[in-house]
Amino acid sequence: MGQWVFGYGSLIWRPGFEFLESQFTTLYGWSRSFSQASPDHRGTPNFPGRVLTLREELGAQCRGRVYRIADERWSEVFRYLEDRESGGYCACRLDLDVGGRTTKAWVWIALPDNPHSVPNESVKSTVEVMLRAKGQSGPNIDYVLNLEGALEEAGITDVEVARYATLLRRHVSESSRD
Repeated sequence: MGQWVFGYGSLIWRPGFEFLESQFTTLYGWSRSFSQASPDHRGTPNFPGRVLTLREELGAQCRGRVYRIADERWSEVFRYLEDRESGGYCACRLDLDVGGRTTKAWVWIALPDNPHSVPNESVKSTVEVMLRAKGQSGPNIDYVLNLEGALEEAGITDVEVARYATLLRRHVSESSRD
């Protein structure tokens, strides 16, 4: 049988664990939001980057990738994800449609009351942070552009990701002309 894990950010292109199968699916009632500070993977404690979390939103849809993990590997994968998603995220189980069946999947979400939440930051401020932040997993800008590329490859358009990727590329292009 196995356990299911839903990825909506870097897990889409870099899961970092063994899985039995994966497919793209939709999580209903949630949308991506760059409202989470990253003091480790895409920033530092002194200059945290910005990464995604999910926000509950009536009528929203979030396309992502779901992975089936073998039962005998689950405890190892769960520990890995708890460590990877340690910056304010918590594990939840949500309903997903997997192959035409409603299935419970593990999803790591940073709820708005966590210490790294930045829910009211302006788009301009977020982009400025993304341009400068860098953490143990690399530059913050790479997180956004890699996600956009992975989503495009899967035929998925996400307005939030596309908006930030466009602004980041525009700024980099303008900076290289200076």
